[in-house]
Amino acid sequence: MKILSRNSLILAVVLGLLGGLGWKLYPKFSTMMESEGGMAGPRGGGSSKQRYGKVKRGDLVQRVTVSGQVVPARRTVFIAPYSGYIQKVYVTIGQKVAKGDPVLSITSSLQSPEAVYPIRAPFSGTVVGLNKMEGEYVTEKDTKDIIARIDDLSTYYVMAKAPETDAARIKKNMQVEIKVNAVQKTSLQGIVRNIELAAEEADGWKAQQSTFKVLVEIIKPPADLRSGQSAIIDVVTEKFADVLYLEHEFINKDGDQYFVIDSKGRRRDIAIGSQSDMAAEIKSGLGVGDKVEQVDFLKLLESGG
Repeated sequence: MKILSRNSLILAVVLGLLGGLGWKLYPKFSTMMESEGGMAGPRGGGSSKQRYGKVKRGDLVQRVTVSGQVVPARRTVFIAPYSGYIQKVYVTIGQKVAKGDPVLSITSSLQSPEAVYPIRAPFSGTVVGLNKMEGEYVTEKDTKDIIARIDDLSTYYVMAKAPETDAARIKKNMQVEIKVNAVQKTSLQGIVRNIELAAEEADGWKAQQSTFKVLVEIIKPPADLRSGQSAIIDVVTEKFADVLYLEHEFINKDGDQYFVIDSKGRRRDIAIGSQSDMAAEIKSGLGVGDKVEQVDFLKLLESGG
């Protein structure tokens, strides 16, 4: 009979203790995993939490969601009316100017003693950009050589482009919810001020993606709003007040019949009415607070439904 060495004996004892501890803790560990929707328990049965939804009463809102960009009421850029040097810049970024205030002057020669008449602001606004310094040379009517920019910030808008199918649902004076990524607010409020009657011309593969420009005024714009910021607008195209509704993810369909599975696993046929992107109006078959199971989308995929 072979005698174990001292080290081998110690190792065997440690492994035995660890094995016993693991066997003791395993039922608790597997039970914890099952309660969290994790691995199967010691008997091989899996466990997954069924998600439930409740029928609610409230306003069902239909929306059109498109992206756009924040723009000012008016804006203008200054380019050189003739080639020369910038003799003087009268403004700074952020400065408010009135109509007729001097903005800059250009001279054919910086050494010329002749008086130069300044270029003036065409309307009241705020200087939002200065791209040149005094003494720099500028080229006549070069649209790429912008010297300064002034925006009328009395009103802010979002200029968006809506696909033709969505544009048909948008009308002037509709309410709008606006989300500007750079502004630390949940949402801003707006109103549709204009929608163009002709689509933008498209070419190539974009021919099927005709869009219409939509102009949305921002109501009470925050101080940190800036021209050019990206925005997402939700145009409220229809609102159904005080109705029963349920999110789509809890509604099943069998042919032309809609149904739900209640908290006791029973099928309940329902009739639906108006719909939004998120939910459907419940016309009959359910009441406020009724609890129903989420649709088993995996089962639908497996069955090809």
